[in-house]
Amino acid sequence: MTVIDSVRSYGPVVYDIRRNKEPLDLKKQILGGLSSSDPELPSLLLWDDEGLRLFDAFSKTPDYYLRSKEMEILEHHVEDMAERIPPGSALIELGCGTLQKTGALLSALERQGKNVSYYALDVSPEELAAGLSILFETFGSSKHLDIRGLLGTYEDCVAWLASQSGIKRATAVNFLWMGNSIANFDFFGASSLLSRFVDSCFASKMPCQFLVSIDACPREDKILQAYNPDNRSLSEFILNGLRHANSVLGQEIFQVDEWKCVTKFDHRDRTLKVYYSPRRDIDSDIDGKRFAVNAEQGILAITSGKWVETDVHAMSAKAGLRVVDVWRDTDQAYSFNPW
Repeated sequence: MTVIDSVRSYGPVVYDIRRNKEPLDLKKQILGGLSSSDPELPSLLLWDDEGLRLFDAFSKTPDYYLRSKEMEILEHHVEDMAERIPPGSALIELGCGTLQKTGALLSALERQGKNVSYYALDVSPEELAAGLSILFETFGSSKHLDIRGLLGTYEDCVAWLASQSGIKRATAVNFLWMGNSIANFDFFGASSLLSRFVDSCFASKMPCQFLVSIDACPREDKILQAYNPDNRSLSEFILNGLRHANSVLGQEIFQVDEWKCVTKFDHRDRTLKVYYSPRRDIDSDIDGKRFAVNAEQGILAITSGKWVETDVHAMSAKAGLRVVDVWRDTDQAYSFNPW
């Protein structure tokens, strides 16, 4: 495990826990996804600097309820959440948090005088550094909180925990997973990952618990309105993924003005799916390899589960966990679940 030097001598420590330090081959992922019978592009294409800016703008639009509902729950229940985190434990956030959301929980821990080591896990060195620097500005001088970073994937974190190399002095491990990010996996993928985290903590003889936010909206009309492709902010965010793909491929494969985004709700697994949809049949060539997409087919851009309470209980049970409480917003559209 490598410690990455901070940009500033007084900045947060970042541990490089990557097992494979080869750069991610996005081009290979793009070509593989396009050659699939159900074509897709890696969702990572959405999250470059411009994509993050565009998503921030989209998430503030009135119909996109996830952000406001999550903040509503934090405002009303953050002290209860902090109460569940034992002193002397580690708090690992799966994805570097923001000052607005993560900061609310860290502030509550500070008020309660709990000594907690916070670790932000992220696969992007740039995003990790940017997020940590903001949190460190506020909490770097705290008497109770220690702000650190983990550079790696979810699987790297599983291995790091199991090796006992990182958090030997922690009394317990708390996992924080906000923004409905768990639902970027399908039901079985999410429960499997949760189970691997549990097993890694068991191997290190440390108790663990999870605090996970989930979009539990039962109304299909509300979900589809939140992801309405007529919303220019959503369309700009999604189509920026094609611009990023062009940059990775080194050529203008996707003429962005020839594409639009389309959303569909899959009732079978309660999953919202957003597609890149060509305005006409597309037949193109990338490095001598032909790919064709018809106007009715589209290319999958991103998925987001919208799991109701029975789904959440089933998923946690499959991972060997138990839902011990649920904090909801007033409209019952969003929930925080301690497991």
